Amino acid sequence: MLFMFMAVWWFITTLNGLSTIIRKNVLAHKLWMIRSYAMALDGRNVSYLSHPFLPPGMGSFEKL
Repeated sequence: MLFMFMAVWWFITTLNGLSTIIRKNVLAHKLWMIRSYAMALDGRNVSYLSHPFLPPGMGSFEKL
C-alpha cells in the first residue's frame, strides 16, 4: 500500500514539475523536480530497507 501511495505521489510531483516549466515558472519547476527526485530515491530506499522485515521467502533477495 505504501508503494502505491509513493508511486502516485511521485507521478504527481513530476507532473507538477512539468506543468510549471510549461508555464515558464523556473523556480517552481526546480522545487517540484527536487521533490520528484526525493520521492524516486525514497521509494528505492524503502524497498531496500523493508526486506529484512519481511518473512522468509517473501523478499526478492532469496532469488539471487
